[in-house]
Amino acid sequence: HTIKLTAKVVKNTKETEMETISNQAHVSFSYGDSAETYTNDSNIVNSSMKDKYSISVEKTSTTTCFRAGETITYMIRIVNDGCGCLGRFVITDNLGGEDYASYVGGSARLFVNGSMREITPTSLDPLTFNVTDMVERDSELILQYNALVNEDISSEVGEITNEVHVEAYPCGCGCKERDCVEGYATLTIPKCEFAEVLITKAVSNDNVCCGEELDYMITLTN
Repeated sequence: HTIKLTAKVVKNTKETEMETISNQAHVSFSYGDSAETYTNDSNIVNSSMKDKYSISVEKTSTTTCFRAGETITYMIRIVNDGCGCLGRFVITDNLGGEDYASYVGGSARLFVNGSMREITPTSLDPLTFNVTDMVERDSELILQYNALVNEDISSEVGEITNEVHVEAYPCGCGCKERDCVEGYATLTIPKCEFAEVLITKAVSNDNVCCGEELDYMITLTN
């Protein structure tokens, strides 16, 4: 026989960390004509209580290593892993600092609630995006953009470490700085330690007759 009991969690007393709700059932019973009462305890079940507002941030790239003058594509994934809706995000990226790289204008795309659109940064120093879409619990938004590695980056720079800071605010409120939740992510991309040479070949004529000459041009690109 199965009995279903429903309990409502009325308050989250933990503001910064998840807490565990543990529950155990106890039964008293008798059987037949026995006057004796027997008891038994169930297993303990646990549920983790989420923060009311919380985010997780992850930064990735399609590039495994960098070279001077090449473009890096970055993706920032922000997940609303709290209990409440979030409706304003401020995303800041230092692009490695030290003028190692710069934002490629017009390259940013925002993916949220199943749709994609272009988005323009509100600042380039540091690179900052403001997103006002509502993101419900267990939903996410992804910001993608390109950065161009400085042609004059020092040969002594062995890696570029990006630092991303995200602030998020509850939906529908004129919240102050103290009401925001924050998330951080870093990504380190090392310098490419190998050479790559592209070779292409062209011919002076696509059609030729017997006895004629052909010129071949070979181009090498570092």
